[in-house]
Amino acid sequence: MKRAINFLAVLMLAFVVTFGFVVNTASAATITCPDKVTQSKLCSMSVNTGDLLELSYSNGATLSIIIANSNPVATAQIVPTIGSQPQQPLNLQPGGILSTTFPTSGFTTATFANESATTNTQVDITITS
Repeated sequence: MKRAINFLAVLMLAFVVTFGFVVNTASAATITCPDKVTQSKLCSMSVNTGDLLELSYSNGATLSIIIANSNPVATAQIVPTIGSQPQQPLNLQPGGILSTTFPTSGFTTATFANESATTNTQVDITITS
């Protein structure tokens, strides 16, 4: 009887761990800019904690980025990846705004991940090339 109880406990733990990981991975969203980013077509999206913004642009473009932290009390952290090259994380103070540029080095896609520690930290990202 004791073995049966231990087996059921291990089985229940296995289900809880498995479904817990599935729920966590499914909570992040990938947001895609609908058009290719150019000088005349910008991409402006709100990105929540855990979400990823994807965009495409012309080869050789330099991306001009403005990021605004909408959370008045928490620091935001955005991790850009140009092509397959991760860049240094960008940290924004509560309510802060950051403007920067990224040379794209021949790549035509980029992602911006909101990896803020606080769950309800939304950032607004505007990108042109």
